[in-house]
Amino acid sequence: MAVGKLPDFISCLRFMMAARKHLVYFYSMKESESPTSGQLDIERQATLLKNIVERLYLNEGVNCYVLKNIPQEGLPTYNDQTYTGVEIVIIPQVHTLSKDEQNVLVRMMMASQVLRPARLFIGMISWDTTKESEMSGDIELALSSRITSEDWLKHKFWFACCEPNENELFSPLMEATPESPAELQYTDVHVNRSIHRYILDVMIHLRMHKLVDTTKGGGVHTSALRDVLALSQLIALYRFKKRFVTPEHVKLACTWYFPLHIEILKASTMDASVLYGSRPELVEGMLKCIADVKLSKTVETENPLFLETVVVQDVLNKVVPPV
Repeated sequence: MAVGKLPDFISCLRFMMAARKHLVYFYSMKESESPTSGQLDIERQATLLKNIVERLYLNEGVNCYVLKNIPQEGLPTYNDQTYTGVEIVIIPQVHTLSKDEQNVLVRMMMASQVLRPARLFIGMISWDTTKESEMSGDIELALSSRITSEDWLKHKFWFACCEPNENELFSPLMEATPESPAELQYTDVHVNRSIHRYILDVMIHLRMHKLVDTTKGGGVHTSALRDVLALSQLIALYRFKKRFVTPEHVKLACTWYFPLHIEILKASTMDASVLYGSRPELVEGMLKCIADVKLSKTVETENPLFLETVVVQDVLNKVVPPV
């Protein structure tokens, strides 16, 4: 299974609206000559993203805006549960927020699940491919995730997507709501118990994979089962027009979902095998080779989560799906 780009933003936006989840949005940005031009590029990308959302949901009562600064008091909410409006909040450079700002953002994301209006957050992360080669020689930096937010914020997002290409961006055929058979809701898609067990098997193998930080459970948190199930149901219904989930749908959902959350091993001191006799210098040499491959392939595939995706695919190749 070849590693490609992250899922496209258009499909992810539709799924986000259906499941009421939050997304991480990667976009390419070259290093600017001055802070002013860099800020202008960020604002331009945020405006472009806002325009895409507004174009897709022009007549559906969706309010989209860019939140440049995180207010310490949070965003206003209402107890009126009859209010059905939806707000999409775009957070530029979410990976540069301070811990206090991240904490406030998490509170806002949690409040949006129970209060009104329903708010869906899109965290934007700029990715400069020219900096990948500069990391060569620094194993820990090279193997570090391109998402530098705290774990408790990162896990609030559903999964990561990439910017749409020009054909998608200017296509007159873009539709806000994907067609589904007989107007079914994704929650009506049948999920067999064996599918539940299959996802749990994948989660366990990911937590024990040799290339993940086992002290953090590989980054596979407790909500992963519910999140992957929802994504599998959406994929089955909207992409394959099925009323039931198959292992192939789960594989695609895992490939989309887990790369955002996985915590990769960054140093030999984090490898549990050292405690049982592995030589640290050999582990370090192995990690250096992996880091070199990651730096080259990340740019080649245009996927900032390349290594994380490889780990997920390795597990999917080893875990036997239900028949």
